Amino acid sequence: MTENCRSGFTPRFRPALASGPWKHQPREMKCFYSGTDAVGICKSCGRGLALPFATEFPKGLACANRCEADVERLIRAGEAVSAGSGSSAINTAVSGVFSALAGGGFIYFTGGFIEGLSLTNFMGCAFILFGLYSVTRALWLWRSARA
Repeated sequence: MTENCRSGFTPRFRPALASGPWKHQPREMKCFYSGTDAVGICKSCGRGLALPFATEFPKGLACANRCEADVERLIRAGEAVSAGSGSSAINTAVSGVFSALAGGGFIYFTGGFIEGLSLTNFMGCAFILFGLYSVTRALWLWRSARA
């Protein structure tokens, strides 16, 4: 039984939650092409796939003879992003130096610790510690990217 919305749209899918206030029965994922039980989802278009209609890649599935080139591009793009940790090391180092300088500015421009530990001085110390941590992390990222 399907309920029609006011706009005349008939919903095709229901939530797959069997308990709680929804009380709908869970549904099995079906293959888009054959209607049989699916074994996975295409990484490109998101359709459910049965074995005869799927091409397996090391990091995902694709619709056979349809989405294979797209999935290859997606996998290569993901590998390129994870290989770009050298630039993330530079970004981490720059943010660490900036944080340490900002912390030093907090402490210097509020008169140092002459009047004791104020909130601004505490924030300055926190910025300096975070900056030192970020620079150390950047060195670790840079060394692991070069290895």
